[in-house]
Amino acid sequence: MAIDLQEKRQRAKRRNFYAFGVIVLLSVIVGWNYLDNLYAFYSGHPLTTLSSWQFSLHAIFYDLCLRLHGFAQPQPPPLLPNPETEKRWRKRLEGWSGGAFRHLPDIIIVAIDDQTVRSLKQGGISYPPMPRSVYSELVRKLKAAGAKVIAFDLHMNLPSPFGEKDDEDFQRALGEAGNVVLASRLFVERFSYGFSTTYEGPYHPLADKAAGVGLIEMTIDASDRAIRAATVAAFYRDEWLPSLATMAAGFWLGKTEEQLQRELSQGQFNGQRAPLVFYRIGAEDNFEGLIFSALLLHFAGAEKSFRYIPLEAVIFPERNGLTEKDLRRLFSGKLVFVGDTSELSKDIFPDACFCRFPWR
Repeated sequence: MAIDLQEKRQRAKRRNFYAFGVIVLLSVIVGWNYLDNLYAFYSGHPLTTLSSWQFSLHAIFYDLCLRLHGFAQPQPPPLLPNPETEKRWRKRLEGWSGGAFRHLPDIIIVAIDDQTVRSLKQGGISYPPMPRSVYSELVRKLKAAGAKVIAFDLHMNLPSPFGEKDDEDFQRALGEAGNVVLASRLFVERFSYGFSTTYEGPYHPLADKAAGVGLIEMTIDASDRAIRAATVAAFYRDEWLPSLATMAAGFWLGKTEEQLQRELSQGQFNGQRAPLVFYRIGAEDNFEGLIFSALLLHFAGAEKSFRYIPLEAVIFPERNGLTEKDLRRLFSGKLVFVGDTSELSKDIFPDACFCRFPWR
């Protein structure tokens, strides 16, 4: 059964309205007692004050009400950069490392972070798993805001646990958008006679509506489990399968899947030679592992060096002081990655680093 986000929002508004009414009522009672006490004092009666436990109880009650219903949540950092600041930022990036960083502002990560998880739960939406109707709403909002490519760094290989209608809603959103890339994976399975490699794409009805599919396997150094390269493609059944980042970046540059395949087979991307290294993933005794073509990461920065926006801010822009015009300014022409960075997952985004290379 699909989740009705509009109904969830209305329910959350009603709940907050009632909570606010309780707070106002309590404030009126406390204020009336204060005025009555003040009037009695000026009439010659002794002034009475709240005892320490009464004062503490009132403070805890106010704090609890405010926090439960979002009135006292910490103010998030501004999602819209100052135009003048962004202009200076872009100019500075164009000069760094020969312009290698100039596309950094064109990549946005829409993250299922802890703020998003809290907000969805307040609206009665469980996580995990996420109803795909939420992703449907996200895709429609990003498409309306002018996002050029939307890449889901989430492996949706199974039907939605919320029922067929939930998947159908997401299928419609994918078909309407026409610019969504979904994730796939390669698995190595051990058998008595050796090893077998299995390709696992998105749930078939979703894959049919997606603009493309890309691998999300990460190239991890066996020595210390560090990620020093972004996957470009993997060789599977006589062809190179592009990674999610390669597919998304190619679509953002206006390329077709056939053009990407041709370029990858020649060790190129967008007409330039790609300085590739090769990793073997899943290596075990008597098995050399899968060969992944990768690109050494030429990027250093803090966790949120890429423009980072909570998914909640896109689904519920009014809660974050955003308008439809603000969303267009944020996403128009951008390459958007959607993934999970909450405490439940702590994903990282090496894919975004590949897209930042000076490919044009």
